[in-house]
Amino acid sequence: EPPLIDTNVTAPQDIDLVLVPGAAFDGKGGRVGYGAGMYDRYLVQLRSSTKKIALGYSFQLLGQVPMEPLDVRVDGIITD
Repeated sequence: EPPLIDTNVTAPQDIDLVLVPGAAFDGKGGRVGYGAGMYDRYLVQLRSSTKKIALGYSFQLLGQVPMEPLDVRVDGIITD
């Protein structure tokens, strides 16, 4: 990895679009992540206008996924 001093880090409030991975999704923007909550903790730092788009396969779309109070919904899902 390059030394951090030689890179630009974009502040969360300056981001317009985030592509979010997940294990499963539902039609209401619910997302099952990988269990550590790291994406949810990052996503809450974004502006409310920042678009959160999940990428996945159609088999990952479910009728409903379990959501906890700290889980962040995505604005859209792109599948194959």
